Amino acid sequence: MRALSTSIIGGGVAGLALASGLHQRDLPFTMFERSNEFTDGGFGFILLANGRDALRELGIDLEPSEVGCEVSDAIVRTIDGEVVAAMKLTNAIAVSRHDLLKVIRSAIPPETIRLSQDFSHFDNDGSTVRAAVFADGSECAADVFVGADGSRSRCREWITPAHPAPSGRVKEIVSMVVNPELAEEVGSTFTKFMHPDGGLAVGLVPSGNGRVIWFAQFDTQRFATPDRHDAASFLHSLLGDFPAIVQRAIAATDAAAPHVWHTVDMDAPRSMVRGNVALIGDAAHPLLPFTSQGANSALEDAADLVAAVATCTSPDELEPALRAYSHRRRPRRASHVAAGRSIAADFVNPITGAVLVPFVI
Repeated sequence: MRALSTSIIGGGVAGLALASGLHQRDLPFTMFERSNEFTDGGFGFILLANGRDALRELGIDLEPSEVGCEVSDAIVRTIDGEVVAAMKLTNAIAVSRHDLLKVIRSAIPPETIRLSQDFSHFDNDGSTVRAAVFADGSECAADVFVGADGSRSRCREWITPAHPAPSGRVKEIVSMVVNPELAEEVGSTFTKFMHPDGGLAVGLVPSGNGRVIWFAQFDTQRFATPDRHDAASFLHSLLGDFPAIVQRAIAATDAAAPHVWHTVDMDAPRSMVRGNVALIGDAAHPLLPFTSQGANSALEDAADLVAAVATCTSPDELEPALRAYSHRRRPRRASHVAAGRSIAADFVNPITGAVLVPFVI
């Protein structure tokens, strides 16, 4: 009897979390990341109670001040300040992506991580994968292969080769500003300002240490999507009617910093596994941003998959364990897809009454 070996393709939130969980259970693994170093890429997100619970299962018990700050409330307002939706949040943390990844990496043996490994394809016999093959021609054999390589996943092609990834109608521009005065004004509340005509909104999220993450959501059928170099001027032209706090956040941001997020709106896949390969996070299925469940759901995937692999003592037990993992997770992802589409449909229309708070818990 032996522990099965796992190859993890991708070193983002999902891949690192999975590695942490495998290490906690003394299960052998190697993680492959295409970049030549871990960078500060990405800004952050709100870690909800389900995501925090999953992290604990994976061996990571966060201290909020390590990665961001606690968020107590979520409020949606019109640009005139009228509250149209509000909710209390429990066990929610606005996290810096960089700080969270740093904390998780610190729990993983460095020798298990291989950088500059750009995944190419799987060497397989038609039903089972023998090895992951990388762009430099190197290979890695394993018992289990996990695709954690994001929304444009190459690993997904093995499971759903014809599965489309259509662009979402609503896109986001995201950035972060370090401004203690602004952060104090934002407090511990996530606030989203919506234009009364619909299709345009700005959110402000506290992120600790004087940081504020902000995002602008816009309807691409009404507003042309800018490239990253034109994001700042695009925002200035659209957000003149928004509150002063929004104007200050954007004005204090380096013009080169905003990232244009091309969201993906696709149906939930029929399966997250094939043979001895499983997908987690955005590789399994990217979610629309409205639910705030992208990273949280990815962490749940990782925790569930670790538990599934841990039950296997031979390769023969692996395939049914992975199918059971997919069977458990797919309904949850399908519900997130439906909720995201429902909120997106409301978002593009004028505000006529209560607005759904942008969280699915």
